[in-house]
Amino acid sequence: MKYLLIFLLALSQTVTGKNIYISEAGNDANTGLSPAQAWKTIAKLNASMATVVAGDNILFDKGGTYVGTIVLSKSGTSLLPITISSYGTGAKPVLNALTTVTGWTLVSTGIYQATVPTNNRLNMVTLNGIPQAKGRFPNIDAANGGYLLYTAFTGNTSITAAGFSVNNWVGAEVIIRKEGYVLEKDIVTSQSGGTLTYRRTPTINPRNEAAPQPLIPNGINNGTFVQNHPLTLDRFSEWYYDTVTRKLQMYFGANNPNSFTVKASILDTLINLNNRQYIVVDGLSLQGANLA
Repeated sequence: MKYLLIFLLALSQTVTGKNIYISEAGNDANTGLSPAQAWKTIAKLNASMATVVAGDNILFDKGGTYVGTIVLSKSGTSLLPITISSYGTGAKPVLNALTTVTGWTLVSTGIYQATVPTNNRLNMVTLNGIPQAKGRFPNIDAANGGYLLYTAFTGNTSITAAGFSVNNWVGAEVIIRKEGYVLEKDIVTSQSGGTLTYRRTPTINPRNEAAPQPLIPNGINNGTFVQNHPLTLDRFSEWYYDTVTRKLQMYFGANNPNSFTVKASILDTLINLNNRQYIVVDGLSLQGANLA
């Protein structure tokens, strides 16, 4: 019985990993192995990922906000998962992908712009903490719920709707409800009258790899519309992002943009699991990821 107890005690020590602490009040020169020696940044965690092993706990101090993408390069095991969670007291720690937008300049009547140093896409913009929609044509309160009924399509390369002919939409995103549950987003590369030719954009949804053919729409909230183009900005808080100039344009009308807090995503993901296994994520607040 004595030897069994010794064996169980030894086993219990092997199935408990170390704690790694991260805090806004920390320092990346610390060891990271106690609250008093907490690291400060996600960048330090990523740079030290070689020291993370199965069973370890990566703990963020509650009440703090941390900007960056956790990039895991290790897997846990069924008995020894790697856990990403929190410690301390207060609100859940926030993994944040949002940056405050400043430096607004007037572009045209009611439309202001500012630089957002993000990647080649922007999907998340908030105003006073509330996510805002990209500008779209037709507007969502137009006939048919803001969709144009398309009358023709060619494979997965072009689509025709008479209403498109009112403007040149090259560079815009065209949204096509191909099936009741499939909304595909593509980039307009050329236009002839009401026909838009487009290229497909990458997606994280494997269902879309089959690229289903469009169905002839019927009923409300079916069809197609365009978004993310400066000509769509005609309603308060609608926005457009230029991937070349890295400029965010937003419609404020007669309002002063500096009277609002506008934030935009600068990170595509907040936790990149890299197909790792046995990872537990618990007790965190994730905000503003651009993609996933």
